[in-house]
Amino acid sequence: MAPASPRPLVSVALATFNGERHLAKQLDSLAAQTRLPDELVVGDDASSDSTLAVLHDFARRAPFPVEITSNPVTLGYSRNFIATAGRCRGELLFFCDQDDIWLPGKIARMAEIAAASPEGVITHDMSVFSSDESGPSFPSFFDHLRGTGFSRAVCLNGCAMAVKADFIRRWGWPEDDSGVSHDVWIALFASAFRQRRYCDEILLSHRLHGANASGWIPAESDRIGSRDWTPQRRALQSDTDLMIELLLKPWNLSWTDEILRAVEERRSGLDPTLLAALIGSLGANRRSHLRRRRWWRF
Repeated sequence: MAPASPRPLVSVALATFNGERHLAKQLDSLAAQTRLPDELVVGDDASSDSTLAVLHDFARRAPFPVEITSNPVTLGYSRNFIATAGRCRGELLFFCDQDDIWLPGKIARMAEIAAASPEGVITHDMSVFSSDESGPSFPSFFDHLRGTGFSRAVCLNGCAMAVKADFIRRWGWPEDDSGVSHDVWIALFASAFRQRRYCDEILLSHRLHGANASGWIPAESDRIGSRDWTPQRRALQSDTDLMIELLLKPWNLSWTDEILRAVEERRSGLDPTLLAALIGSLGANRRSHLRRRRWWRF
């Protein structure tokens, strides 16, 4: 009998910045996983509170290796995540916010799905709660999206993703001066090229507290291009169309050029039909916003 193949290494990339208030609970939830990570790689973004002390205390007692890097200057949450992910060695990567709580089976379940799936990105459901009444709370983020008229593709939160290293090697990261975040980058290309799988199980409690680095909850008011569409026309809108509509606004159309450059550099091996659909959606979005810019002048 052939020997069983070794399980893929699992890395958790944790980005911190002045997170002393909620960090300990997040770290404890990592230590309570039924399938422990093979490494926790931390990037601290020049915190001025006791975040580093909390991290080093945890590292001394953690049941897995912990690597801590302190940035000499603040990079910002997305660049910090990208730099931290670049130090990870695993074949399956999890992004970890400093203020959430992972349910005990999160890593085990996501690793199981990843092993059985050809897709490069797996996104799970999560509950959302407000610890200081600064935002909404609901038991299922996916249900909230459906109730607001959105699909699961609009879950752009890196904290709810597991990403295969092959996907990152293929698509890389946003440009250094980009305004596109790491998780939006991954979600967009994974959705556009059918590299995204969903898990309807709630595996994370996502905390909103008024000081989140990224706490966007999509709402109907975020629609610009299709706000006046009929329900029938909206039903024909693909996940990629919807994501582009929500993300690319008149004030950040430079993102369109960056996305097109990324696609052109990686064109080889891409499905031509899906590639044409993405380029067409980007073009339609740009034309729509340019028309609105002309209207707004009068």
